[in-house]
Amino acid sequence: MTPTPSPTPSITTTPAPQVTPSVTVTNYVNNEVALLHFNGTQGSQIFTDSTGKNVWTANNASSILSTVQAKFGTSSLYPGNASGDYISSPASSILNLVTNNPDFTIEAWVYPLAFGNTISSIIANWQQTTGVGSYIFGATSTGALMVNWGPYNENTALITATSTTLALNTWSHVALDKQGSNFYIHINGILVGSATSATTRTQANYATTIGYYGNNSGASTTSYWNGYIDELRIVKGISIYGSSNFNIPSDEFPAPSPTPTP
Repeated sequence: MTPTPSPTPSITTTPAPQVTPSVTVTNYVNNEVALLHFNGTQGSQIFTDSTGKNVWTANNASSILSTVQAKFGTSSLYPGNASGDYISSPASSILNLVTNNPDFTIEAWVYPLAFGNTISSIIANWQQTTGVGSYIFGATSTGALMVNWGPYNENTALITATSTTLALNTWSHVALDKQGSNFYIHINGILVGSATSATTRTQANYATTIGYYGNNSGASTTSYWNGYIDELRIVKGISIYGSSNFNIPSDEFPAPSPTPTP
């Protein structure tokens, strides 16, 4: 009798597990109140704000887009190198970073050529009015990143980060974060200074300026930013980085997407 062959065991294949992405990309588009890539042609004075919420204009003919230096794209902002050289956007509730005490983040790439003997201002909302609160974010004469948070009559820096200074002729990423009553400043993703201020402020009814901290009699004639600025962003209502170190951006921030038509 021929033996009955044993059945061949079937092989069950287990499906490979699906890989879940470990990184969640957070979108801050809804909280962006200013986003300037500073892209354009050499000498242009068209400073497009990708949020569509602000109009920025040059105060002098010296404030231009320059193709001499660029962190991303083909150009950056060259505000000029003399008193009164800057670009600005008129006073508005959108750029108001004081009223109702919002959290916020201001960040940019900067390329200093030299530092003035007072404050080299990256961005500011400042007015020579006693008791009117405002801010200046910039660097000291030695390249230490600093922030003023308060009215003209106080005129003292809330933070001066002397441990790490900005290098000349080099692109550096800088960030100012406000989280509740805490303030943090970063250079190239590294926390270099912090402070606390619980004082209630009042927004200065004044333009926000990039490359200078005012065009009134209270501003120093050496308070301009002598160098280049690229990829400047203001996010309001959220502190993106807080006290944490972080990986600096490796590309332009994406422009806000248009709202789809139903």
